[in-house]
Amino acid sequence: MPAKDKEQRRITKQKWVSRNLEHIAASVRAYNKRRRGDLIQQLGGCCKKCGYCKNMAALDFHHIDPATKKKQVRDWMRLDFDVSTVVLLCRNCHAEVEHPELEIQS
Repeated sequence: MPAKDKEQRRITKQKWVSRNLEHIAASVRAYNKRRRGDLIQQLGGCCKKCGYCKNMAALDFHHIDPATKKKQVRDWMRLDFDVSTVVLLCRNCHAEVEHPELEIQS
């Protein structure tokens, strides 16, 4: 395959992506929302510590063993994400688990 054809395909693809960027971004956001919802349901749908289950935006994936945590911000989007390495916690409980040294003493 001549280099000219490869370059032309690259340019054509680049133009298509730039014309369809909003649609692509909306599709990715919809996929992420579905994927996150599916994983939350697999983990029981509620915080394992307090039972909160009103809004999935307030639920976090807490890694049981920090050594298994990948450095990627959203490794839960990957299809090979292992749900057995995490528990579902609400934001408040997640903060308490991650930072016990900040507990307010009464």
